[in-house]
Amino acid sequence: MSQDRMSEFWVGGIKRVLVGKIEPGHDLLSALRKMAEDAGIEGGVILSVVGSLRRAVLRNVARFPEQLPVTDAERLYKEVEGPLEILSVSGTIAKEGGKAFIHAHICVSKVVDGEVTVLGGHLTEGCITWVNVEIALAEVEGVEMRRMIHGERRTSELFISPKRFKLNL
Repeated sequence: MSQDRMSEFWVGGIKRVLVGKIEPGHDLLSALRKMAEDAGIEGGVILSVVGSLRRAVLRNVARFPEQLPVTDAERLYKEVEGPLEILSVSGTIAKEGGKAFIHAHICVSKVVDGEVTVLGGHLTEGCITWVNVEIALAEVEGVEMRRMIHGERRTSELFISPKRFKLNL
C-alpha cells in the first residue's frame, strides 16, 4: 500500500433505517449484532443509541505494542457499575466470516461523588441495558463493507469496495 495514500472512500447511500428498542437486562453489543443479522444488514452504520446501562465493560489500548496486532496484553478492560447514561455509540456494521460484525465505540456518563464523569472506549460484551435502549441503524447500499485481516498490520479492519451487482440477462 502506498504511503502517499492517506485514506480511501467510496460513495454509497442509505438503503433503509431500522429503529428498535432493547429491553432491560440484555447485552448491548449482542443485541446490536442480532438486530443487524435479523434484518440481513451486510453493511451499515450505527446512527443513534440512546438509553441507560446497568453495567459497562469498556476496552481501551493502554500502551502501544512493540508490533501489531494489539493484544490483550496492551489493552485495559474497565468494568463500570451503573447507573450509566449512554451519551453516544458510533460504529460500523460489516460482514466477517458470513456474520454481522459490529465495530463500535461507546461514551457513557456516571455520577461519582456528586460530579458527572464521562468514560468511553470500545464497545464490548458485558454492557447490560438498564431501563431501555433505543437504537437506529442504517443499512448502506452501493458499497460492500467487509472485515478482514490487513496483510501488513495483521489487524481486523474494514475493507470497502464498490458493490458488484449481478445482472439477470
